[in-house]
Amino acid sequence: MVVVREAGIGDLEELFNIWLELVEEEKRYDKDMKGIGELREIYGRYIRSFLTRARHVVFVALDGSRIIGFVAGKIIRAPVVYEYGERGYISEVFVKPEYRNKGIGSMLIKEIIAWFKKNGVRRVLLDSYAKNKAAMNFYKKFGFEEYFINMKKNI
Repeated sequence: MVVVREAGIGDLEELFNIWLELVEEEKRYDKDMKGIGELREIYGRYIRSFLTRARHVVFVALDGSRIIGFVAGKIIRAPVVYEYGERGYISEVFVKPEYRNKGIGSMLIKEIIAWFKKNGVRRVLLDSYAKNKAAMNFYKKFGFEEYFINMKKNI
């Protein structure tokens, strides 16, 4: 049975390894990404920050004691031009490929949205690669809609 719980600093090493799986997968959509080897220390600090900073959270999905997925997010100050003061930001969502399409990603999204609500957040944003249609369709099931589009050009 899969359970979801908030991650702690004791999960750092296993979380780091699964986070690297996400980075490898993202490289399919972003050819500009550097190899993991040169970024290990940076990713380690980044992940640790989500586990130790206020207003940051990581939820992990566990199959027994093994982490098979996670979602990371934080509460950030909105620019002054918006009518709301703070917004949630989901920075990463990942489920190991062999566990996909079993409701685990849904469990993770529901958990982090509940966390945002509990913390008074009423607007949540996330980013997705435009070519990752599976992710886009997944997020739309939860009411996310296309909001802002980034474009790039090599010169």
